[in-house]
This record gives sequence, structure tokens and C-alpha cells, in this order.
Amino acid sequence: MSFGFVHSYPEIFAARIMVVLGEAPLAPAAVLWLTGNADNVLLPLFGTVRTWHAAFMIVGLPGFIIAALLITVKEPRRRKNVSDAILVIGAANVLSGKLRKFVSGKEAIRIEHVLASCAVPSIFPAVEIGEDAYWDGLFSDNPPVDELIRPIFVGPENLAEEIWLIKINPTSRKTVPSQPDDIFDRRNQLEGNISLFQHLTHLEMLNDMLLGGAFRNEYLENLGIKNPIRIPKSFHNDPDKSYHIPCIEMSAEVQNTLDYEGKIDRGSGNIDMLIRHGREQARAFLDARAAAVGN
Repeated sequence: MSFGFVHSYPEIFAARIMVVLGEAPLAPAAVLWLTGNADNVLLPLFGTVRTWHAAFMIVGLPGFIIAALLITVKEPRRRKNVSDAILVIGAANVLSGKLRKFVSGKEAIRIEHVLASCAVPSIFPAVEIGEDAYWDGLFSDNPPVDELIRPIFVGPENLAEEIWLIKINPTSRKTVPSQPDDIFDRRNQLEGNISLFQHLTHLEMLNDMLLGGAFRNEYLENLGIKNPIRIPKSFHNDPDKSYHIPCIEMSAEVQNTLDYEGKIDRGSGNIDMLIRHGREQARAFLDARAAAVGN
């Protein structure tokens, strides 16, 4: 009950001490009371037992009924083992200028890898890993896309057939920014999109060459590529192609209400709104994909 009134870590610490003080004498006192005050009782099939034994038996009996009912539950359809999934995180080496890929199939992903990928230079310091320091891969590898179709990174059994893109930065803007904050925000958006569009353009060219028969079958077998990779467009007004799929992004209405500060606003109201809207957009995307593949 004391935890309901705490407002700081010291108060939590003090409340936890009170809980421990209350729990410490409970076990020996309970054992002494049970052994000294429990009577015997006759239970069918079990014979004479202590009353506290009977209490545990009676409470546990429904478990046998629930276990029997579980026999009627159908086993869910098997899906691909989650442990087979590959996580690729990109960051930029501040000193060498090289891009670094942290791939779960090759090394354990550590908190430093995640922090490096999130270290926006204007907000966070570079993250040191070994003798190197890293910033967010925003400048030239945001996010890693090309690696998803390369066996050396994800393994031949994990090559992507579709690339589902969750797009944070908007592509377009209605007005020309004039205030410093707006200019900085738009520059950040453009920097975040440019490397993504370069990756998508590269994959589009690969898909077009694949559809045009530019590769020998032996070469494609070595790459593990059998069909064009389904990818989103870079721009909404680009010509439609057979391998294009939608991406998951904010609606224009929600995007227009946000600014640069909104990206680092951790207020519950802002976070709850973004989570709710993200679920709505994800559901619309999944429904569209299910309709497209006939499921």
C-alpha cells in the first residue's frame, strides 16, 4: 500500500524496506501457526489429512480440469522460428567515415549498437565502441536496406521477398521553411530520406534488370534471388511498377501537427497519440497487403 504514495526513488527505497520488514517474520510465524493449530480432516480418496493440506488440495483440483480442457485447444500454426530472424543496425563511424553494420547473425546486438544507431549528432554525443565512435547512420545509411538482399549479411535462407518500410520522415512539405527551427527540421528530413531513396533506386534498377532478363540464371542462383524484390516507391508520383508495395507512414494530417521538437517529446500524450496512429496505419497496411496476395 505504501507504494501508492511514493514520488521519488528514496521513497520507493523506504517503502521497499517496510515491505521486507513485514515479510521477514511472515514465513516462520505461518509455519508455527500451521503446525500448532491445524486439525485433521477426512477427505474422500485421500483419507485423513491436515486442514492446511486439504486447503492446498482443494485449491489445486481445478487445475486438473483446466489441464483436461487444454486437450481440446488446437495447436497454432507453426511460424518461422523467431531466432532465425536477422536484425541489421547501421551507424556511421565518426573518425573513419565508414559505415558499420551490426548484424545479429554475426554478433550479439548490444545496447551500445542501438544507442549508436540513435545518436543524432545535434542531440546526443557519439557512442564509443572499442576504439571507434559512432553517430546515427542518418547521413548515408538510413536505414540499411541493401543488406536485406545480400546473403553475406542475412544468410541465404533470410533473403527478403518484400521490404516493409516504416517511414518516419515525410517526403514532401507544403510550404518553404523560413524560421531557423523549421529549416533545421526540413534539413533533417531530407538527410534522413536521401540515403533511403538511394537504396530504393538501386533496388528498382536491380528489379528492372531482373525483369528484362539481364542476368544469367546461374548468377541469380548464386545471389539467391528468384523474383523481383517487392519494395515501396521513393515518391508517391513515381510510375507504378509490378513490384511496388505501399509503405507504413504517418498520415499527412498527423505529420502536419508535428515539428522537430515532437521527435524528442517523451510526454505521455504525444507518445500515446503516436502509438495509436501507428497501429492504425499498420493495420491499414496489413489489410492492403492481405488483399493484394489474396489472404
